[in-house]
Amino acid sequence: MGCCFGRRRAQRLRPVEVEEPPLEQPWVTEEWATRTMWTLAERGEADDVFDILTVFTSDCAFMESFERIDQDQLLVNIHECIGQMNEAFQHSGIAVRGRLVAIERFSPPPPFISTGMYRDALLGEPANGEERVRRRQEPIPKDMDGYYGTIRETCLTLRERYRPHVILFVSGNMGDPISGGIGVTRWDESIVVVPASKLLDEHAPAHEIGHLFGCEHNREAVTVRLDASCYGYIANHWRTIMAYNTTNPRREVPVIGRFSNPDVIYDDGENPPHATGDAGANNAAQINTFAPTILGIRD
Repeated sequence: MGCCFGRRRAQRLRPVEVEEPPLEQPWVTEEWATRTMWTLAERGEADDVFDILTVFTSDCAFMESFERIDQDQLLVNIHECIGQMNEAFQHSGIAVRGRLVAIERFSPPPPFISTGMYRDALLGEPANGEERVRRRQEPIPKDMDGYYGTIRETCLTLRERYRPHVILFVSGNMGDPISGGIGVTRWDESIVVVPASKLLDEHAPAHEIGHLFGCEHNREAVTVRLDASCYGYIANHWRTIMAYNTTNPRREVPVIGRFSNPDVIYDDGENPPHATGDAGANNAAQINTFAPTILGIRD
């Protein structure tokens, strides 16, 4: 028999009115101004440590409501993504560590631009066509010379102030994470640009910083340096930080917090333990070998 509640007429329930907190308004900023949001208390010399300056743009606050991020939460996420990268270094047999030295807020006015455009602005106009091809850099859009130039000059000033090895530039949520290059040897190219919404998404900052150290994607996704041995690694059930998912549906697997290393075994607790690399997929060796270049890049 079914449950019976008698013959009384059912009452119509009124929705409970809950007072929602007001949506945080875009941060009040002065156009082109910078503001120090956090600095490392003591910054002594340390072996095998590369310094990171993070610059985030105020357009992070002007996204649609479901993407808008609280400024305090953004600061937490910046610290956390560096911690995730260092944990990946530790578990992957990599000797170097990243050290966050400061966080600056930067307020370029509209138009808000994509990560790739920020990257091109930070790199500056290439010296010649060959450099443009090497950087895979787009020409400056019409009437944007001054806008690009102010972005670059502002970050050059911040870089001279803090003298980091790497700049992590955090932009609004337009575009994909992108690095200044693969295996960079110039200070002005030692940059990565990551949207605010992807700081904690699939180890995106660590992935882009891996490119600065000369790391490539997995073999299936790589387009340059086809004879290299610095690939990411993709297994049946997971992939390392530098590896892309491929078009094969059976290879759509999550990222683990590891760089490829054939001497490191990963156990996800559900599948047989498996090495995170092979003879041709060894991001750890690439980072360890290239580290002196990054550590000396600001000298």
